[in-house]
Amino acid sequence: MSVIPHKGYLFQRDKGRAIWFLNGLLTWKAGDRETEGRWELVEQLCPRGFAPPVHSHDIEAEGFYVLDGEVTFVLDDERVVAAPGSFVYIPAGTKHGFVVESAVAKFLTFVVPARLEPFIEELGQPAGTSSLPDPPLPLDVARFEAAARKHGQKTWGPPPEPRT
Repeated sequence: MSVIPHKGYLFQRDKGRAIWFLNGLLTWKAGDRETEGRWELVEQLCPRGFAPPVHSHDIEAEGFYVLDGEVTFVLDDERVVAAPGSFVYIPAGTKHGFVVESAVAKFLTFVVPARLEPFIEELGQPAGTSSLPDPPLPLDVARFEAAARKHGQKTWGPPPEPRT
């Protein structure tokens, strides 16, 4: 199905623009082009240990809805554990990060306004399949920080580690 801006559309399971980012699969269900920059919705499938560096967004707010698995979120200096059915809201400017605790987790990420996709495109690569990348893409911290600055983000620290 082709997506026509300013019209409704349907993406079935495993459909959407997929990008391998670090060791996860991110699939855009709605992005800048489809929502005229208002918001984006990303389905993330990530294995245990998937964790971006702790960072903040100058403009974007994010919401995370956990569908399957367990994810620990860092919100400023607090850690909260999100199980299936949990929703985590992160206002713009909040230092945050997350790490997948379970063998795999699936969650939706809602971003307002739609500005995450170009950042992920810069660091990831188009997914060849609807599965996790094998081998995982490594985290190049210097490249991550440079892309973060370019896209209105600040990096505050290393990725959180999963609980033992």
